[in-house]
Amino acid sequence: MRFQQHINNVLKINVILDSGAADVSIATDVATTLIRTGTIEKFDWLEGKVYTFADGSSAKSERFKLRSIVIGKRELHNVTCRIDNSIHAPILLGQSALRQLGRYTIDYKKGVIQFE
Repeated sequence: MRFQQHINNVLKINVILDSGAADVSIATDVATTLIRTGTIEKFDWLEGKVYTFADGSSAKSERFKLRSIVIGKRELHNVTCRIDNSIHAPILLGQSALRQLGRYTIDYKKGVIQFE
């Protein structure tokens, strides 16, 4: 399910809801843009973490806290985000954001997600 979100009040970007992903995941070019615009600072960085993927592979990723993610009328704060090592990686909205959103329903026929 794709939809748009605003990241750190700088980027408006399409994301894919991925309830199997532990954290929000962004590509390196998105992270570079956030760094260049000054919306990721030294105190936002977290210790790296090893992630295991659906295919069984694993990799260590750099992580930081996104100060804000706006989805529709909801604004989330201090969301853990990992940087994918691929520039072509999709932007994934994982559990670090979904936990803050709470309950949601998906109408697959209409292609609509609704957050309660």
